[in-house]
Amino acid sequence: MVVSKEVVAVGDPLVDLSVTLDQEMLRDIRKETGDDEFELGGRQAVSPEFLTGLVQRLRSRGMDVKRCAGGSASNMAKALAQLRRMDNEPEESGFFGARGLDDLGRYFGEAMESKGVRTMGPVREGHTTGTCLCLVSRETGQRTMRTCNGASATVSASDWPPKEIDGGGVGHVHVEGYLFRDPGMMEKIFETMKSAGASTSVDLASFEMVRARRDAIRGVLDGRELVDILFCNEDEADAFVGPDGDKVEVLGPLAQIVVVSLGARGCMAIHEGKVTRAGAPDIRVVDTTGAGDFFTAGFLCSRLRGGSLEESCRVACLSGAAACLQLGTDISLEELKEFVSSGGGGEGGGGGD
Repeated sequence: MVVSKEVVAVGDPLVDLSVTLDQEMLRDIRKETGDDEFELGGRQAVSPEFLTGLVQRLRSRGMDVKRCAGGSASNMAKALAQLRRMDNEPEESGFFGARGLDDLGRYFGEAMESKGVRTMGPVREGHTTGTCLCLVSRETGQRTMRTCNGASATVSASDWPPKEIDGGGVGHVHVEGYLFRDPGMMEKIFETMKSAGASTSVDLASFEMVRARRDAIRGVLDGRELVDILFCNEDEADAFVGPDGDKVEVLGPLAQIVVVSLGARGCMAIHEGKVTRAGAPDIRVVDTTGAGDFFTAGFLCSRLRGGSLEESCRVACLSGAAACLQLGTDISLEELKEFVSSGGGGEGGGGGD
């Protein structure tokens, strides 16, 4: 699988608002807001009013809220564009999603373009651009997200493919798993791009999404041969497989390659019943927001230019770790290049079984 054409990511365009706070304040926020669904490390959809009130509460406490373009697929596209720039690859990265005709939508587009990503998709008048509040634990760097999708929730199969996509000009399409909320759209994206000769990938988004949409996920993936690479983290894999399931047996048939990130333990890739592993560098985690998206970008960057599974897993682990070095997902090209080129200063690992 060697792709030298544009890679397009599809998902929810969001503006991330990131704030670092300690565990005690996280618990206070839960009590103050009556957020019964609060689960550390998770992501929950909330109303615009809830999100606005929570941000105001944080700012009233003197908390510094950092803004950057976010969303799972857009984070992946940003990271991939930077990784390809590192290797002097001229091909573009693209991003498709629905934004609002508002200041946040303009900010999102400008921020993505500055990272080398061309944006496409509908701009909805009368809708606000989606926003995600990332509550980052000062002690562990773990992020807990509260999201208001805004205009992105209006996207549907009728919006695909966008006019900007020439079927022969895209080599690979990656879709974030949050779009499993609309299996019909997922199927249309994969079917049109596979018929155009592109390769495909998808992630499982979050353990909450897996719990809520497991049957829909299986319906799109199982036996359909629509997806070449499936990405998930360990929590998502466990939610899909169940407490007594075997990851290789259950996940393996869903795609040609299944890649499971294991946090500080690295990752494993399943292909034709065999497992390839790579280790992760030893780092001080500041913020895990976007780590999975950078991990995906690292794997795709290597694999789509012909890298082996072992090498692609190694680059994935380095890229995912690089995302954890600062608050938010706007690591500079220079910092990313230095970290990945140096091997992260820790063990790269490798091997298969």
